[in-house]
Amino acid sequence: MKKKWIILIVIGVILLLGILGFFAYSIVSELQQESKLTMEMNEIATIIASNEYTEESINKRLDSRVTTGDYGKVENAAKTYLKDVIQLNLELIDLVKDEHIGNMLTVENYEEDGPEFTNTKAYLDTTIQRLEEMKTDYAEYMAEEKIMSYIEKENVDEYYQELYKTVMGESQYEEISTSLDELISVLNKSNDIINFLKENGDSWEIQNGMIVFSTNELINEYNSLVDKLAA
Repeated sequence: MKKKWIILIVIGVILLLGILGFFAYSIVSELQQESKLTMEMNEIATIIASNEYTEESINKRLDSRVTTGDYGKVENAAKTYLKDVIQLNLELIDLVKDEHIGNMLTVENYEEDGPEFTNTKAYLDTTIQRLEEMKTDYAEYMAEEKIMSYIEKENVDEYYQELYKTVMGESQYEEISTSLDELISVLNKSNDIINFLKENGDSWEIQNGMIVFSTNELINEYNSLVDKLAA
């Protein structure tokens, strides 16, 4: 009888150690998964903030997965959301880098497209309209309801929804909106200059690489518009 009790005690200890080992392994595994997820999202945030990526390179990173289970669902929701927003970012980067923005108010463009400025006006109208649309698009994507819709599709409990909020960080809409407003303002002021040159097309010409007006009044008005652009 005594030996039986000893055997049962030994078996009980082994089972207890096995259970404790399983829970320890599970806890460590969970911590590793969360650490992987946090590190991955931090690295992606750094890449996005640098604006030094191509559509191919960022999509390759966003299409990869480093976690599994419920953590994988959080990662999937976060990366799917970012992939959608990245399309807007890439378009905005292309707009900002477009050489037309920097060349509109050059003597070369005045000579080539003036005095009617048909191409310049079309470019300005199209670009300003698209930037206004992008403000609306960003507002939609940066709204909490839209952000959370991605994790809600994954059907995870509250802990993982909160983790999703953490890895996604704060909405950057205010900063993006301010940047878009500043760019739209620059383009509107550029449009004012182009409109002025178009309206007074018979009162200016290019001489020795410089724009020359027929009256001092026009010179002052032109300079005033240029000063507003620089302000």
